[in-house]
Amino acid sequence: MFDGSDPKKLCMFLVQCKLNFQDRPHTFHNDQTKVTFAQSYLKGMVLQWFEPNLLSDSDPDDHPLWMDNWKEFVIELQTNFGPHDPVVDAKHELDCLQMKENQRINNALRHHFYTGLPDHIKDEEVDAHYWERKEEIQHQPKSITPTGKQANPGNNSTQDSS
Repeated sequence: MFDGSDPKKLCMFLVQCKLNFQDRPHTFHNDQTKVTFAQSYLKGMVLQWFEPNLLSDSDPDDHPLWMDNWKEFVIELQTNFGPHDPVVDAKHELDCLQMKENQRINNALRHHFYTGLPDHIKDEEVDAHYWERKEEIQHQPKSITPTGKQANPGNNSTQDSS
């Protein structure tokens, strides 16, 4: 069912129609049967939009092209009930994204965000973490390796403990 209240749902409605057409190609052998099928799953303001032409007793040769042509019917739906500009709508949704107080960014998202950063910002970020890690390593207690040499955490070199 498609009622037009959410323009983003039009695409899914059309996909479901096409799945039915593919599942029963003998039933939906022409455009008129496809249009009639889709119209039977319209409701609310979308059905009201098509209703005057559906109930009209005028000359069958004088009806709108979309009544017998699937592509024209889809264009009529998209023009009147689909997203006006899907790219602008997607940009707007991205602009409105907000992280809630109790949410965290998972590693996959962090990676994608990081790869999208300009190189100069990555360099600054890497430099900052490099020096933070160096300082961390300096404050860690030194440990003795099984060979009796003292290891410096985070550093591959070892020193004699004697």
